[in-house]
Amino acid sequence: MSVKTGQLRHRVIIQTHTTTNDEFGHPGRTWSDLDTVWASVIPVSAREYQEGKQTVGEVTHRVVMRYRSGFDQADRLKFGTRLLEIVALINPLERNERLEILVKEDAA
Repeated sequence: MSVKTGQLRHRVIIQTHTTTNDEFGHPGRTWSDLDTVWASVIPVSAREYQEGKQTVGEVTHRVVMRYRSGFDQADRLKFGTRLLEIVALINPLERNERLEILVKEDAA
């Protein structure tokens, strides 16, 4: 099941982080843009996603994009001014055609 171009109508930025130390030696994260891609951002309720019989309560959105490698759950997505923390990356049927990314919106 490939992704059709018309379904990908949102622009999202994939951001990756590096750990740096501030002037006092405390570790912190610095985020940088990895790439800007077309995606479909779909708000969902936690009830729509279940693992076995246990509901995944943290999921707020499902993001669908063409498959790409080079990022993982430690990264995040930026959608406009909203930050989306990656909860799970799913490669349906392991075909490397698309990614379904379950995310939760960062309230900070």
